[in-house]
Amino acid sequence: MEKRMIKKIELDELAEGMIIAEDVSTPFGAVIASEKQVVDKKLIDLLKANRIRVIKVKADESEKDDVDDALSYIAEDMIAARNMVVFRTEEGIKPVVDAVIKIIREAPQVFDYAELIKQLHDYSDTVFAHSSNVALICFEFAMWRKMPPEAVKEVTLAGFIHDIGKLQLPLGILDAARPLTEAEFAQVKKHSINGYMMIKNTEIPESVKRAILDHHERCDGSGYPMGYDFNRISEYGRMIAIADSYEAMTAERAYRDKICPFKIASIMVKELEGKFDMAMLEDFLMNILGTYVGSKVTLSNGYTAKLKGINKQSISRPVIELAGRTIDLSTQVGAAAAIHVVGIA
Repeated sequence: MEKRMIKKIELDELAEGMIIAEDVSTPFGAVIASEKQVVDKKLIDLLKANRIRVIKVKADESEKDDVDDALSYIAEDMIAARNMVVFRTEEGIKPVVDAVIKIIREAPQVFDYAELIKQLHDYSDTVFAHSSNVALICFEFAMWRKMPPEAVKEVTLAGFIHDIGKLQLPLGILDAARPLTEAEFAQVKKHSINGYMMIKNTEIPESVKRAILDHHERCDGSGYPMGYDFNRISEYGRMIAIADSYEAMTAERAYRDKICPFKIASIMVKELEGKFDMAMLEDFLMNILGTYVGSKVTLSNGYTAKLKGINKQSISRPVIELAGRTIDLSTQVGAAAAIHVVGIA
C-alpha cells in the first residue's frame, strides 16, 4: 500500500474525519491523540482544551494528487529551464530530473518543499531556472562524492530552495539587465538570512536550513551573512557555494555571455583561491569537466580539437587531440603555452 503524505496544520484547520499522523502529547507527556486515530468533535475539543496549536495529519488523496500534479509540471519546466552548458541534452538531464523529483515527493516535508518550489516557479523564471539547476548539480555532486542516501537527498533539497529568500526582493533587482548597484547588492545579500527565517519554524531538517544560511559564506571568511570561515561553514553550505557559483557563471545573463567551463575552473581555482573548500572543488571540477571528455572544443587560436582528458594538477588546461596528435595543454611552452579552451561544442 502506498504511504500517505503527512502535512502539518493549525488546530483550527483540523476537521472531523481527518486521520492523526503521529501521537499528540501534553507538555506532561500524556498522549491525548494517537497515530491513525480518526478525528471527531470530542478529540478536537480535547486538543483545544490542552491548547495544542499545531498537529500532523494524513493528507487525503486529492491533496496528494495536487502535489503530484504540481511536481510533474515542475519536472517539465526543469527540463525546459536546464543549463545548456551543464546539461546539454534532454535525454541526459531527464534521469537526473526524475531522481530529484522523487526526492521531493518522498520527503517527509513534501508539502513544505512543494510550496516553496512553486513559489520560486511563479516568482521568476530566472530564479527558478537557477534554483532548479543548482538542485540538479547538487544531486550529481553528492553522487560523485558517494555521500549517504540521506545526505544526497538533503543537499539536493537544500540546493533547490537555497535562494528562497530572493522571494522577498523586488523583481526589478533580480531581472536587471546590468550589474547591480552597491545599494541593490546590499539588498540581495540579505536573501540568505531571509530564506533561513522563512523556513526556521518548519520541520525541514536543520542541515537544510543551515545550508540556506551558509551558501554565500566563503572559506576565507570573506562571505556573508556571518563572515564564517571554513571551520564554521556547514558541509552542505560549502557544496552549494560551489554549485551555485558554477551554475551562475555557466548561465547566460542579460549583461554578459555565459562563461566557458574551463575558464570557470581557472577563475574558481586561481582568481577565487581560498574562497571554496579546495578538496570539494577539485572533486567537483574533475567530475563536471570530465562529462565533456569526447566533445569537440574550440581553442583560443581558432582551431577545433577533441577533448581527451582532464589534468588533476592543472584542471583548466586539459589534454586534447588536434590533427591526430595528443596534446597536453598544461605542458606547452613558448607561444603554445597561451593556447586554452574557449568553448565546448
